[in-house]
Amino acid sequence: MIVFNELIMNIAKEHKRWLYIAYCLFGFFYSYETLSVLNPGHDWGGDFALYISQAQAIVEGGTETLFEASKASCQGSYMRMNPDVYPVGYPLMLAPIYKYFGMNFIAFKLLTLICFLILMLTLVFYFIEALGYVEAIIILGLVATSNYFIKFSNNILADIPSMMFVWLGIFFFSRLKESDVKKIIIKYSILSAILVCAYQTKTLSISVAGAFILHDFIRYFQRKIGFKILFLKMFVFLSIFLSINVLIHLNYPSSSSGYLAQLLPINPKSILDNISYYTDSLNWFLYNSNFFIFLTTPFMFWGMYLSINRNLVLTLITLLHFILLLIWPFQQGLRFIFLLIPIYFYFFCLGSSFFFEAFAEKYKTAKIINFRYSVLWVLLFFSIFNTLNQAHSGNLTPNDIQSNGSIELFDFIKSNTKQTDKFIFFKPNVLRLICQRESVYLLDSKKIKDMHSAYWIHNKNEHLSDTSGLKMVFNNANFIVFLIK
Repeated sequence: MIVFNELIMNIAKEHKRWLYIAYCLFGFFYSYETLSVLNPGHDWGGDFALYISQAQAIVEGGTETLFEASKASCQGSYMRMNPDVYPVGYPLMLAPIYKYFGMNFIAFKLLTLICFLILMLTLVFYFIEALGYVEAIIILGLVATSNYFIKFSNNILADIPSMMFVWLGIFFFSRLKESDVKKIIIKYSILSAILVCAYQTKTLSISVAGAFILHDFIRYFQRKIGFKILFLKMFVFLSIFLSINVLIHLNYPSSSSGYLAQLLPINPKSILDNISYYTDSLNWFLYNSNFFIFLTTPFMFWGMYLSINRNLVLTLITLLHFILLLIWPFQQGLRFIFLLIPIYFYFFCLGSSFFFEAFAEKYKTAKIINFRYSVLWVLLFFSIFNTLNQAHSGNLTPNDIQSNGSIELFDFIKSNTKQTDKFIFFKPNVLRLICQRESVYLLDSKKIKDMHSAYWIHNKNEHLSDTSGLKMVFNNANFIVFLIK
């Protein structure tokens, strides 16, 4: 392992092109493995359906109609599972794909692949400056070969495009230097525009904008920048960020009411549950390995502490983003901390480098420094092996809406019901996208029966409540459709 570390370091020092070769190799690995798992369908998550419906409405018109229909569905259901509409950023990215390729799920998913490749390139350039060539190669490899990211690319969701914009913003922010007024105006205008894209793609990205603002205020109080420079930066950044978002708000339905309604369930218990949930979530990325968590976490916390002086903005992003996750009552899995994963490995590299260099200086040996990479090399090779192993095991991402049972249900609804009919279904956004039918999600049998002249689509994975007085009109392996007279 030591010889391997030295070989990589010598190659990186002598030829920058080896770094680009590494990018090409990891990019090919990610692309090949991702293309091998792509399928023309999707799981039952409702977010993807609303994103596509918004893209469809942008192309064909009818955004206001979609907004009202989605709002009625959310308010009529037993709980709110999404905002009335999502921010316009990701639907705008999907819109040209829908215009030229129609309802092509593979084409939608290729957008995620392209965004991930851009993200990888951004990470390379950022970590060359922040850490060095070897660390940049390792972190790039850990992200690119992750079976979690590869499988997630089979989803039509905003998380990876948002992560791309966030890291473009982080990279651009790292390149900003104090200069003359004209350059500050230009650079902070560009930074603000990048952050608008991130925020309009995924609202949680507001944590990054907050971190940039807080970073400059801290630098002012540390007397590293003057008040005039601080004022100019904040004026340019906030005026552009706010004005563009207000302009979008005036021309596109707002999702703010839906998000505020989703925040209502927040309470001390939900915050404590989120602390436990998101603290454990990184373990999923590390293949549920307590061994890797045990080895990396102490160095990560030490690196986070060191980063306060060396790279304050990453520490602030981590803290602000984690605070947002704690107050958000719905737990959404690892995808909500995607942007923090490269930061975790950055903190590890920083902390382990400090420890081993101090150890080497104390005991007068340089060879021990190479051991700082060993854990990450082991994790990288394990990541590659695990991904290759699962790729050939048939363990593919679910394709639920294209299953035979789902297709039979959709065909029945489109052929035997009217668009004005009322439905009760556990995924209203999906039913609207596939069948152009509006629905609400109810669980209480009394409320279900009170909806006269409606169809209740029962998912057989859920508990079947009282069906007395209901007429069954469709039945297959996955669903039963009842007519409520």
